[in-house]
Order: sequence, then C-alpha cells, then structure tokens
Amino acid sequence: MQKPLAREDFAERVQELYRERILFLGSRGIERLIVSPFDSHHFVTYPLQEKAKEVREEELFEGFRDGAINLYVGMPFCNYICTFCPYVTFLSKDGSEGQYLEMVRKEIRLQAARLKGSKVVSIYVGGGTPTTLSPQMLGSLLLEVRGSFDIEEGAEITVEGSPETLSSKEGIEKLKLLKSYGVNRLSFGVQTFNEDILRGENRRHTAQQAREAAEKAKEAGIGNINIDLIPGLRGHTFEIWQSDVEHALELGVPSLTAYPYTVHPQRTPKAFENYQKDPATYPDVFEFAAMYNWLQQFLKTEDFRENPPWWFTKGGFEYKQQMKKWGENGMLVGLGVDAYSWLNNWQYWNHSTLREYGAALEAGRLPVAGGAHLPLQRDRAIRHLLFGIRTGIERAEFQRKYGLLPKEIFTKEFEVLSKVGLVDLSHDQIELTDLGKMFSDEVIFYLYRNLETP
Repeated sequence: MQKPLAREDFAERVQELYRERILFLGSRGIERLIVSPFDSHHFVTYPLQEKAKEVREEELFEGFRDGAINLYVGMPFCNYICTFCPYVTFLSKDGSEGQYLEMVRKEIRLQAARLKGSKVVSIYVGGGTPTTLSPQMLGSLLLEVRGSFDIEEGAEITVEGSPETLSSKEGIEKLKLLKSYGVNRLSFGVQTFNEDILRGENRRHTAQQAREAAEKAKEAGIGNINIDLIPGLRGHTFEIWQSDVEHALELGVPSLTAYPYTVHPQRTPKAFENYQKDPATYPDVFEFAAMYNWLQQFLKTEDFRENPPWWFTKGGFEYKQQMKKWGENGMLVGLGVDAYSWLNNWQYWNHSTLREYGAALEAGRLPVAGGAHLPLQRDRAIRHLLFGIRTGIERAEFQRKYGLLPKEIFTKEFEVLSKVGLVDLSHDQIELTDLGKMFSDEVIFYLYRNLETP
C-alpha cells in the first residue's frame, strides 16, 4: 500500500483551501447537514414521507408492467443498539426473530404474486443486523426469497453483517451458508477501528474482530467485501480517520463506504442529545472537509473510484443496487418493517411498528402505511435528477427518457451549484465535483428546497 499523503500539513492545507468556499456555500444556504432534515439520516426517498397518504394496495399495482426489480429485505434485529443508528431496530433477546421471519415470509409471498413476470436484478438483505440470526433462520430466509422470485443469473446479492457475528465459530458456519445460497457481496459495519470511539457509540465489536470477519469471509469464497466507515464520529480526529482508512485497506477489500455522520432528533435521540450537549467533540465542517478530501485523494492513488458519493470501489466491484436505484431511477421493492419502495411510479412506505406490520399481513394485505404517487413525467424526471445527480446524468439519455433537459427543471440552481464548484456542467454528463460529492446531501437538499412542489 502506498504511503498516505503528507500527514503533517494536509489537514491544515485542505481546511485553508476550502474555508472560504465553505463559508460562501453557507451564505447561499448550502451548509453541512449534521442534523438531518430528512425522514432518515440521508436523502433516500422522494417525495419525502411527510407527503405520504393512505393508499390501497390495488392502486399501487394499477397498470403495472413487468420490469427489473431491486429487492431490499429488512431484518431489524441487533444484539445492541448503536447511538447513531437511524433505523427501526429491536434487540435480539426474546426469540421474536422467528415470529418476525414468519411475517416477512408472508410479505414475500404476497409481493411475489404481484410481481409475477418481473426479474429481480439485485438483492440487499439489511437491517438491523441480519447476521444476528441463527444459521437456520438465515438459510430459511434466503430459501424463501430464492424460491419466490425470478432472480437474474449472476444478480448481486448482498448481506449486511457486524464483525462480532461473523468472526466466531458460528459466524464461519453462517459465511459458508451465505455462500451456498448465492450471496456474493458482504457489507461489514466497522465504522472505525478506534476502540474508544467504538465503545462511545455502543459498538460491541473490536478492531481485531473486524479484521477476522473480513479474512473469514474471503476464506469462505466471498471476495466482494465492503467496509462501512463513518467520518465525523464523536472524538474523531484527522489522524484517527487516516488510521481507520489505512486499516480498512490493509484487509484487501475492493469496496469502502464513508457515510458522513449525521444525527436525527427522532431517529437517533441519543446521538442528537450528545451533539446538542457538546458539539465541540465532533469534527466541525472544516475538519470534516479535510478528512473527506484526504480520503478522496488517497483512494485515487489506490485505484479506487468514487461513484456514487461515499462509495469507493475498485476492480469492477461497484455497488450495483445503488447505481440502479439512483442512477437509473430503478424500481425498488422493500420488504420488512419500515421498508420503503419505489414501484410503478409510487413511493411508498411499510408500517414502522411490528404490531401494524403484522396485523396487515395477518389480514392478507401488504403492510403499506402510505404512499405518494408521481403520475406526471416531469415529477418522475425531478425524482431522477435528485438521485441521479449522485451518479451523473447523461443529458441526451435524460432527454430521451423524459422529453426535457435537466436545465429545464433546475436552471438557476445548476448555475449556482456550478459557480460554487459543486457541480460540473462542462461535459455531456452533469456530475458532482469532488467537493460536490463531499456535500452531496446538501446539494440535493438545495435542489429540493427550490422545487416548485407539484
């Protein structure tokens, strides 16, 4: 591994380089979103959930035509709850995993009947922590998915896991089982290799367990491994961040994610409380810029490519489901409590409580809490722009698909974003600059705020 860029003065140089620009961005209302204004920790749905209305299941599928489906399966159980986690999660302590798994099986069967004729092109089993399940439960879930849907040969199949659940003897058994069911990508929530910060965020794994889990996964034959890191954690310094990245690359993985740290008043109450009490213990916007820009420059020297923002991959191991969801405005079917979907021009959400989720399924209905319909071509074009800006938007292809150019929707906004160095408009593809990738949620929020709401 090559030596990182000069430690001694890089942070200072980057902070100086970006200080004026970041201050100028702030004057235009584009600021680092440490406290998330979205439904969750990042911008992941459009319309936002606050726009959801009650919807009948028949409405969701009216006029639906077969198509390529990206599948998400949520398993919301964990052995502990991290302070920064914005998802609906439950402690694995009372055997309720089996009951929940039966609920998900019912939803799988209902959706499979609705989606008959469609091809599943990618699968992501997330959480929570799916690998807290026993090998038998994991196997039964994957068997249900495989037996219910028409899955494209070679489809990307990802399972999330935490290091401590896959570094033990039982963990090795789980890894072999995942491989046997066609899982070809793993994503480990490491977050940091610093033991003090891990404990402060209520993470229960150690840095050594993270290393062991990655090695055991490779031994099981799963080489496409992603390591999740979070820049901006409480107590993070530039030096600790550099060490985190270096430790991740020492594992020889082809994929690394770096989600900017955010807090949410309702979804991460403990983290929000910590931030409100003492924001000085978190990297400020200039320190964050130095950390993230160093990551971008360093990983370029290691042949990694950043696309979409926060995802760095090499050797052809890009995260395909995210590219399809964001880059192509592709259909997503979310299964499980609190899951969200984009299907048949509907953005819709499942119930967020187990009681409501289970009751709907017991009654033979999909557990849909509400949805927002985008029947107009222009509305769908807006959605594509808001997500597609992360992966790059080909002007000609966009016009072919929607009958209008991106600039017809966000004329002044793109001009502003270009002038402040966040968006590059000089090529056939509209794309974020390195600075724009660093602040991609902020770019999207700026565009969203300036929408004339349909």
